[in-house]
Amino acid sequence: MATNKTANLGLNSWIGSDSVKRAEINENFDKLDAKAKENADKINVLNSQQINVKDAAYGAVGDGINVDFPAIDAALTATNGTIKEVVIPDGVYLINNTIVVPRNVRLKLGQNAVIKPVTGDFNVFQLKPQSSISGGQVDLSGVTFTKAIFYFDADDVFQFYGQSHYLENINCLAANPGNGAFTGTGILMEAKAPGSVAMPFIDNVKCNNLTFINLEKVIHLRVDSAWEAAYASDNTKMAWVNANYFHQITAQNFKYGIYLEGTSNVPRDVAGNYFHGQFQAEPTTEAVLYCESAYNIFDIFLWDVHKMPKDKPAIWFGSKAKFNRVISATTLEMANNWRNDNPGGQNHIDAPGNFTQSKMFASGLNMPYAANMYGNQDDALVRGNLRGYTITQTKGPAGVGNLADLLNPDTEYGVTWDTSTTDYNNPIVLEINMTSDPVWYLQYFGASSPYFQLPEGLLMEGYDGNTAEWIWLHEFGGNKSSAVNISPPYSVVDKCTKLRLTFYGWVLSAKNTQKKVTISRLFATSGNKGGNMYMERFASKLEMVDPDGVPRTLVMGANGQLGAGGAASNTVSSSLPPTQSGKPQMIGNQDDVLANLPSWATYTVNLAKAAGEHINMWDIRAENFASYNTPTVASPLIIEMDFTANPLSFVESLGVAMQWGESAKNVKFEVVKTSGGAYSVAKDITGNTDDVVQIAYRASAIYKIKITLSEVNNTTTNRVKIGRIFATSGKSEATAFIPRHGGNMYGPLGIAKVTTLPTASAAYRGQMLRVEGGTSVADKIYVCLKSATETYSWVQFSAGS
Repeated sequence: MATNKTANLGLNSWIGSDSVKRAEINENFDKLDAKAKENADKINVLNSQQINVKDAAYGAVGDGINVDFPAIDAALTATNGTIKEVVIPDGVYLINNTIVVPRNVRLKLGQNAVIKPVTGDFNVFQLKPQSSISGGQVDLSGVTFTKAIFYFDADDVFQFYGQSHYLENINCLAANPGNGAFTGTGILMEAKAPGSVAMPFIDNVKCNNLTFINLEKVIHLRVDSAWEAAYASDNTKMAWVNANYFHQITAQNFKYGIYLEGTSNVPRDVAGNYFHGQFQAEPTTEAVLYCESAYNIFDIFLWDVHKMPKDKPAIWFGSKAKFNRVISATTLEMANNWRNDNPGGQNHIDAPGNFTQSKMFASGLNMPYAANMYGNQDDALVRGNLRGYTITQTKGPAGVGNLADLLNPDTEYGVTWDTSTTDYNNPIVLEINMTSDPVWYLQYFGASSPYFQLPEGLLMEGYDGNTAEWIWLHEFGGNKSSAVNISPPYSVVDKCTKLRLTFYGWVLSAKNTQKKVTISRLFATSGNKGGNMYMERFASKLEMVDPDGVPRTLVMGANGQLGAGGAASNTVSSSLPPTQSGKPQMIGNQDDVLANLPSWATYTVNLAKAAGEHINMWDIRAENFASYNTPTVASPLIIEMDFTANPLSFVESLGVAMQWGESAKNVKFEVVKTSGGAYSVAKDITGNTDDVVQIAYRASAIYKIKITLSEVNNTTTNRVKIGRIFATSGKSEATAFIPRHGGNMYGPLGIAKVTTLPTASAAYRGQMLRVEGGTSVADKIYVCLKSATETYSWVQFSAGS
């Protein structure tokens, strides 16, 4: 090379310091020569295996004007059965007959290559065993088409092993008739009536990444019924279409998405086929899936099945179908929009939530997120109108009846709507407000309709009071059930304060010809507590409603006596008057006359604290406490409070609040009622099990209080944990808050900070503001006051030194 190609470089002159570099360059040129020869050999091999339909020998034009079928057919025929690839480059190729892809041939279309039939009605492609088609587009918009785009004949015998047959990466568009009268098929694999082949079959064909629009059937697998008679007379005669793959199939505008025509075994076996794709349902759809056979898997996404006619199932299993499995997230939407003509065939639809395809099941106890409910006993909504619940209709035509009756256990009551003008986009919406008594950890929500007057479609939602958001629970169309019960583990509503039921349409039947829907009952269950219909036989409290409709709680005390516990949980009584003289009542911190006691009185505690601080016993912050180890009768915990300088007046009650079950068995209250006097016992309690002990005790003046506690109820911690000591008075003002008419304050008072003072006006009269000083500048406090001339100004009240 150095001599013939690059003599000017002087590579043959092995002199001087460049000799090593020149030798290396010469060696590299030799390597390049060898690589070029290797690539040229590969190109020659490739050319010997590939045919282009536009080559001069075949003469395809691809201009969308000339018919190119003869050229394409000639190129395919020229393969002579050897393994070759036929290429159809980008362009529009008109055809007037079926393109048959011979055995062992790969037909490869350019990304923008379009095959367009112009006359006649014929299969566009027919594939032979071990052939394949990839790429390109099929345009049927200009012809009346009733045949198949891709046709497979079982007489050709497509083997399960040792062969590869496939379609991939092709888009197919047929004409849209405008009236839903779609014709033609996307993929047809069939075993025709018995002929010369004793055992025809199609196995192991792989169809990947295909799109079909505007067809009667997208995928049709069939074995002719005549094989049953042939098999009856000769059991060697049988046919099947089994073990084929359909992956990444996309389809829109069709009557049937997948159509399987055969039985579950020989002689008409259509089984073991696997489908994966996206199917868009429309009002013209008869069924997304129709299956007569067995052992097929359909992993498909069904879009907008609510658009389908009411009497058309999205999924339809024929009378001989069995052991088929459908996997689709959208079965949630269409839980009842399916038809099974063989209930014992164990055809299965997988749904990620609450869909049950069989009504035959044994129910265990009502467990969290198990779709079980046993009538009234579990209903959390029943009689909710007596607990403050309200039901309102927010959308749709008015119904006849009382909405509150939907919470009535008597299902003879209900509300009826004329739903003739309702549909998916114009529904009826009901909303239940349960803020007065939320359903904690919503487990189950349902509605029932009597007299066959049930809605066609429903949407259920719950409002979580903790997160302040509506949560989707369930939605479906094609309803066939009078009682709709859903358990939404995928949409947990912890604090359900509202429920919303949206429904539309009607289910037409001989017993419902008036297009009406009746809802007789709404119900739900809680994962936190039992239902509200019955009282439990073994309970420490009973939530009831008094004659005035006010919720009350009846509580059983430790001594076995019943007592009124006030308003029920989550409900505020409408009658809580201020504390009056002679009434030993206490309404929270506002009535406590011992709050913040260490700031204005003295105290002593005889035992060392185990945790917390002594002063926490008079702190209104509930998490603060003081705990003490193992007070005994011989060595009790004694807490003394001295008010000699400012005695309590007209005391009404005394109490101590202990926390987390760490209470004392023995609690004794003693008081001093005269200056310098001795203690007298107000109450001596033994065998106590309560955390909060409050006694009624009236005295005109109290100078000291002593509380003695001994023996523990919690033998694990062996402690008494005190969160609060409190008392009420008919005269002494409570010490937790400052009354508006004035009083003492025992902690710091914060004054709002501003950068500059706002303009003084009546709106700020009497208010104080702090102007924060910068570096080396003192803070100043101002108060807004009115002058004798009726003007307002900020007057400096104080300044930092």
